[in-house]
Amino acid sequence: MMQQIITLLSQIHESLLFQKRAFNISECSKYTGISESYLYKLTSQNKIPYSKPNGKMIFFDRDLIDEWLLRNPITTQDEAIQKASTTSHLRDSLKIGGKW
Repeated sequence: MMQQIITLLSQIHESLLFQKRAFNISECSKYTGISESYLYKLTSQNKIPYSKPNGKMIFFDRDLIDEWLLRNPITTQDEAIQKASTTSHLRDSLKIGGKW
């Protein structure tokens, strides 16, 4: 019973943690699933948005991290087929006398 309570409190704590607007490196690691060492590497290469308000500690804006995580979406097969179909119909409607 006590272990269930501890587990539940841990889950609540983690859920509340993700409601914060700014994360430190440890919190960002838990939020994204990216290791702290890799986050440090990404910051050193300026490949992830972050802030250093006092010149030492690193912080991450949750909204910017969400945008960064969702960049470069991969097109699904259905989306590719739809795009090809739309492009084909557009091309056909632009043809005049068999020429472009």
